Amino acid sequence: MKRIILCTLLISAASHSIAAKDNNSFLNGKPFDFLSDQIEQNRAAIEENADRLDVAEALITDLNTDLDTIEQQVSANSSSISDAFDDIAAANGDISQLSLGLSSLEQSVNTSLMDLNAALGTLEDDLADLSTQLSILSSDVTTANASLQAAIDTNSDDILALSGVVTTMSANLSTLQTSYLLLSGRVASTESAIAANQTSLTSLSGLVSALDVRVSALENGDTSGAVRQFELVDHHTSDDFTNQDVIDGMLSLSYQPGEFIHVKGDGANGIHEVCTDATEVSDLINAFTTGNYYNIYTSGYGRLNNGAWEPSSSVYLLSRNVTGSYGWQIYFIVWGLSSSPGYSLIGTAADNTYISTNFESFVYNYSYSQTQTLTYTVAPTRLEACGF
Repeated sequence: MKRIILCTLLISAASHSIAAKDNNSFLNGKPFDFLSDQIEQNRAAIEENADRLDVAEALITDLNTDLDTIEQQVSANSSSISDAFDDIAAANGDISQLSLGLSSLEQSVNTSLMDLNAALGTLEDDLADLSTQLSILSSDVTTANASLQAAIDTNSDDILALSGVVTTMSANLSTLQTSYLLLSGRVASTESAIAANQTSLTSLSGLVSALDVRVSALENGDTSGAVRQFELVDHHTSDDFTNQDVIDGMLSLSYQPGEFIHVKGDGANGIHEVCTDATEVSDLINAFTTGNYYNIYTSGYGRLNNGAWEPSSSVYLLSRNVTGSYGWQIYFIVWGLSSSPGYSLIGTAADNTYISTNFESFVYNYSYSQTQTLTYTVAPTRLEACGF
């Protein structure tokens, strides 16, 4: 192709050169020399142009290659752009979901805040009610103190005991008031604190009620609500006392649940004592006086030979009938004492036929020759009943 173009250009250039010369040049006899020069010049120019065409064709080829590469890149970028648009759409979806979740969370937080405000309102109402109860209780204590003062004028024997009860009530009230102040500053633990204070209120109200009963009894000249006591003396002679004597004595105590009972045995084997306010004492006395079996372990205090009182969780109460041997018996035993023999025991054996008809009581052990005295004391407080 390039050769055809070259020949065409040579012929055209030659024709053009001949036509361009005037006739004088040819007439001078040198037309062929001139034509030869022109042809040579044209051939050189044509070859130069052919080289340039080769370069141009190479550039065009390179350009076509670059265009193909660009087209491939454009195609690839189109796919990437499409994927990017898909990712953007997915991200927009995620943003929408997050927005919905945030809205739901805001609603939940607002609801929780409303519930918390309602709970705080209820708590404030409870605190107000507790404050009212404290005011009423304070008034009751004031009234009880006034009644106590009036009773003291005519019942001096019970001043110490009643003053002790009032002191205890005042201490309980002071403790309850302190608990109330702490409760106001501890909203997080309000429910448990209120429950504890309500328990204390119930206990203190019970003390106020008991004091009112005591004061009323004293005002009426009735000492049955204070200290009650009966005594059994066993000289080891026939029928010093019978089982019915023990029953009548127990009934005369008019024991009420929650009161303290002090049982003391003084005999040849030392002095043994038991003190307890266990509610089971009422069941024991009822079982013994009605002729029924009963036994239970509870808690209380024990003492040997006027030593120190010791607390014990092993106070044994027993009502039993050993048929054909001892008859009905009532026992008070405290185990686990530090002094020898390690326990305190007081019991009756009236109407027995097994050991001796002259033997009606136990104090730790038994003796046939020395007197033993059993004393049973009941009172509302430990100080009145047991002396400590």
